[in-house]
Amino acid sequence: MPPLPPHTSKPALALGALLLTALLGACGGGQTPAPPTTPSTPVVAPDLAPSNPVTPAPAPSPEPAPAPAPQPNPAPIPAPAPELGLVLAPSALTLASGSSAQVPLTLTRNAALTGEIALSASVSPSTGLGAQVGDGQLRLDARTAAPGSYEVVVRAVGGGLSRQATLTVRVTPPPAQVSGVTLRASATTLAAGELTDLFAQVSGSGEYNSAVTWQLSPADGATLTPGPGGAARLTVSAQAPAGSLTVTATSVQDPSRSAQLVLTVRPAPAPVPAPTPTPVPTPTPAPGGYPWYTDSARAAGPEELEVLRLTNEVRARGATCGSAAYPPAPALTWNDRLAHAARNHSLDLGRRAYFDHISPEGVGFSERITRAGYVWRTAGENIAAGYATAQTVVENWVRSPGHCANLMNPAFTELGVGAAQVAGSPYRTYWTQNFGAPR
Repeated sequence: MPPLPPHTSKPALALGALLLTALLGACGGGQTPAPPTTPSTPVVAPDLAPSNPVTPAPAPSPEPAPAPAPQPNPAPIPAPAPELGLVLAPSALTLASGSSAQVPLTLTRNAALTGEIALSASVSPSTGLGAQVGDGQLRLDARTAAPGSYEVVVRAVGGGLSRQATLTVRVTPPPAQVSGVTLRASATTLAAGELTDLFAQVSGSGEYNSAVTWQLSPADGATLTPGPGGAARLTVSAQAPAGSLTVTATSVQDPSRSAQLVLTVRPAPAPVPAPTPTPVPTPTPAPGGYPWYTDSARAAGPEELEVLRLTNEVRARGATCGSAAYPPAPALTWNDRLAHAARNHSLDLGRRAYFDHISPEGVGFSERITRAGYVWRTAGENIAAGYATAQTVVENWVRSPGHCANLMNPAFTELGVGAAQVAGSPYRTYWTQNFGAPR
């Protein structure tokens, strides 16, 4: 028989077992044989359908996708809160007194902040340092600020918000800086043989150097002698030609700063003729024992006449006596009676070792010149001690406002000078000028 097709169902196996049992019974075994069949053919077990047919399971279909879970409704997004920011950079600054500066100012805001933002600045202490805000800058002005520490507060206010930023400012002393040089002279027109005092003043800020250097052009015929404190003296030689001299004072610290002064040199004045001696009357003795010395009744000496010449030079150019400016005044003429009284007083100062316009007995200059025979309507007196030459004594009288005023007084028309050297006295050399205008 052909092999059975493979079956896996249990009903097919049971049928095979029954067929086998039937075959075994046909071969014997004590059982009554079955009646013959016609003809005998091989028995083939038919393919029987299983008593319980199995329907092939269909292929599984894909499961349906789960339905999406319901989404909750989103919460509403709140509107952004207004924001305001204020920044000063840097937060500390050093500034020199007399200068200015600008500091960047950053102001930030979001779209929720509407309206204007008000900016203001305040300074503590409130005097000296200036502060203003605008155009994204904090402007600082220290032109009048004293050195020290200041606190600047910038405030921004708007939309119900307020912000502030603080800047610490340290103001230092101004740097040493020269801003200019000025130059003046006691006289700008000189005759040959005359002199003038020069004064240079340096201006600036901080602890600047006030020293100057001097230059004279042309240098022939004149001498420029620097002195302390920006002073100098210009002396024109007696042989100097008429013309002009240029004096320049230059700052030592900043040579780009200088000042110039042009002086005019005119011909030398005609020499003052020696006065003709006049008889000197014997003075009437002063009350109280005031002494009259016989050696005071002499002719004018060269130093006394030099004082007259120098005095007239000062009067010819004018002078500033202290704060008072005097225009040129007429020349004085020599008077022997005034000289006699002046010379006697100079001798008395040295011999009795005092220094005053009034003698120990109380005799003043007006009484002395009267006793010497001078009839006057106005008079004056200058005294000095310790100066060796006529030039130095006149220079120092000019520097003294009161003595200078006597030298320049236009009401005086005559002069007498007394010079005396007294050995062993405190000052050795004594000088007296008696001025007057006759009645």
